[in-house]
Amino acid sequence: MYRLIQLINKVLRLDNPDVVVHHSGGFGGLEVDDKLHKDRWNWRSFYGFYLGYHYYIERDGRIYTTRKGRGAHTYGHNEKIGICLVGNGEIADFTKEQYGSLEKLLKEINPKHIYGHRDLGNTVCPSERLYNWILTFTKK
Repeated sequence: MYRLIQLINKVLRLDNPDVVVHHSGGFGGLEVDDKLHKDRWNWRSFYGFYLGYHYYIERDGRIYTTRKGRGAHTYGHNEKIGICLVGNGEIADFTKEQYGSLEKLLKEINPKHIYGHRDLGNTVCPSERLYNWILTFTKK
């Protein structure tokens, strides 16, 4: 995984890229969210996904690389790496596996800044729970 992250950062020409963290808003998972993005925007990535995020973390902690190059996840900020966790933190907490995978991924990416989607747009995404996790993680 580390080599893939290095490659993506090289393609984006980023050594310490900024990251935007999202939640999917629902609990359907990769196939459901990918179809939703296909039906809405139809922007297929190099990897064959329609999601606009670079990484997608399932409830069991599996990390999918879904896009390389420019993202399609945050209006006006798609040069940043987008990471999405399945779920809606306003309804239920994310799993310990998701938090563990997010932490591992962020340590590998080594971002200059980590934003919650709400920092860059008018939204509650990535939820209060996940936003508070980000604030705690960035203080470590």
